[in-house]
Amino acid sequence: MNDDMKRAAQVLAEKVFEACEENDGIVSLRVRLGLFYDHEVMGIDQHGESVTLYRTLDDDQSVMFFDHAWSAQCGERTYYDEFETLAAQALRDKGCPPAEFIHPEGQAGKLLQKRNELWDAIGDRREISGILEAILPVWSFPDAGSGMALLEAGSYDSFNAGEFTVSWTWQEEDENSDEYYQLRIELCYAADETNRDISECDWLDDPSVDLGNAVRSTAAYQWALGRKADRISVMVEGT
Repeated sequence: MNDDMKRAAQVLAEKVFEACEENDGIVSLRVRLGLFYDHEVMGIDQHGESVTLYRTLDDDQSVMFFDHAWSAQCGERTYYDEFETLAAQALRDKGCPPAEFIHPEGQAGKLLQKRNELWDAIGDRREISGILEAILPVWSFPDAGSGMALLEAGSYDSFNAGEFTVSWTWQEEDENSDEYYQLRIELCYAADETNRDISECDWLDDPSVDLGNAVRSTAAYQWALGRKADRISVMVEGT
């Protein structure tokens, strides 16, 4: 748990408390934690009517706290649970009305659920062959024809310099908008002379292609065999 997450939760509680004072009669809260740093808090009055009290994307002065919190922890197993716990405690400490937390719906919500399943399947595994075998039974999507997979590997100077990253991504279009969402598994290793020349980017747009065979045929997979990943992330992002 990092200080950015704590501060983000405190900022959210401070803003909601101020909004509750300006909107007399709020008896409960409905909090939606979205992707990245897009969070929204609705106030519910005694008649069951709702009013938007706070949306992080509308708060230019405070958005950096939510951006930092997401960036630091987005690939971690417990990010959503930890931030929900911190936000709930911060709201209570500030004296805000009781809060109900709502998880994302639509494609984002479905992929976040899939993310949790993949995390559970990976467990404490750190070697690529074991990770691949563990996730293959889970790597299935209700409407595979609407999405495609992407296999990438390489060292990227513009982001996490010094790391060699192997990633498997599933991308699909949101059924209710023009947005695309990606679920990505990243295995990160130290970049060195043995992986410096490996650079891969392959889209698998045919749902009948076997992911396991496709991954095993890559140079990145062959290089990573027998090596433990320094860091593993499983994340859902919008494009």
